[in-house]
Order: sequence, then structure tokens, then C-alpha cells
Amino acid sequence: MGCSMKILTGIGTYEPEDFKGENNRKDAVADLKEALESELLSEYSGEIEYFKEYFPDLEVDSQELILGCERPDELRAVVKAWNADIRENCVRELENIEAEMRRHGYDSLSKMIRNYRKMDQFGEMVDLRYPASVYNLRKALDAFDNHFSYGDGRKLVHVDHTLSDGQYCNAHCVLIPEELEKDVLEHPESYLLIELVYD
Repeated sequence: MGCSMKILTGIGTYEPEDFKGENNRKDAVADLKEALESELLSEYSGEIEYFKEYFPDLEVDSQELILGCERPDELRAVVKAWNADIRENCVRELENIEAEMRRHGYDSLSKMIRNYRKMDQFGEMVDLRYPASVYNLRKALDAFDNHFSYGDGRKLVHVDHTLSDGQYCNAHCVLIPEELEKDVLEHPESYLLIELVYD
């Protein structure tokens, strides 16, 4: 099957000039991708089993790879919307469950859950009513709680480097911390967004 995720990360020891020219650009991205996959396999061994043989599209307008040194405004826009998108996904999943709750005549989710004697009865009832899904809600809540989990791990932050203000940033999370967001907005050339496919 495979799941894709977008990862915000730094360009490491590379400089923006290292991405000039088709071959240099491809080599630098391949090197960063390989190192990133290795680190993520180790860090998320319970959630990521392996990465598929997949290389992001390197075209200048690619949504699979956005280099801040090439497309700073696009990277800024993605980063500005990052946490809000995760929040809105969680709200959307809750609204789907709440609609199902009202359809069954309940005024609160807790009352609806309490009414189902068999635990699987609630999950089956909701999962059969797309778009309401307990699974999707759980995944959305994981992301909202800054926890990466298989299946809905569509976004991940993996940054280890010194920010422009001299602070060291070790952000391995789902939500972008405020100080990192500020640094990306001020220095997009030090960051990239890359899509990886995992299982």
C-alpha cells in the first residue's frame, strides 16, 4: 500500500548554492533523502517499517519537493498553514463523528459511546458511515496531540540544527514549534519540504 508524508527538514551541511545545476541538485536531494530515511526508520521504528523506492519529482514547480532556496514564498506558505491544517483536519473528523451522533439522536458523544454495550458496536456503526470514522478521528487526534502515527502521518517535522538566533533546534514532531516556524519564515533557504513514501 504505502503512505506518503511531507517532511519539513533542514538542508544540513549543504549551502543554497549546492542545489544549483540539475546534477548537483539531484545528488544533494538524494543524499538528504537517504540520511532522512535512515534517521526516521530508527526514530519511528514502531510506525515506519520501510521506505518505498520513490524519488520526489524534481521539477521546479513540484509539490513533492520544495526547496526554500528556490521557492521561499511557497515554503513560507506551507509552514504558515502547517499547524492550522492539522487542527482543521481534527475539527473536520470530530464534526463527522458529531453528525453521526446527532443522526442517532444523541446530544453528546459521551452519551452515545456510553449507550453501546459492545465496544466494537460503536466502531462498526461509525466506520460504516463515511466520512465519520473512529480510525480517522484517532489519527487526527494523534497529529493534533503532536504524535506521529502510521496512516495519518501526513506531516512530520525533522529538524536538527542551529537556528539563526544561535539556539539549537531539535524538533522531531508533527506540529511546528513557534521558534522553528519563525526561523523558517525568516530563513527559508535553510529548509526544504520533501515527500517520502513509507509502509
